[in-house]
Amino acid sequence: MKYFCRSILWARKAFPRYRGQKIDYIHNNAIGAGFVVHAEDWKYSSAKNFLGDHTVLEIDDIGFMV
Repeated sequence: MKYFCRSILWARKAFPRYRGQKIDYIHNNAIGAGFVVHAEDWKYSSAKNFLGDHTVLEIDDIGFMV
């Protein structure tokens, strides 16, 4: 039980940073593949949403599609 409680506390603290790393990785896939120069140029990228453009994908405040 003690280990479980420490794990939960660590996850709450680390999750936002970890989630940010994963979102950055996903956004940069199209750039790495040479499809676009900027992540927001990829038609179906949620990178547009992080810049305030919600015309293609509707994403909630924590990064999930609505």
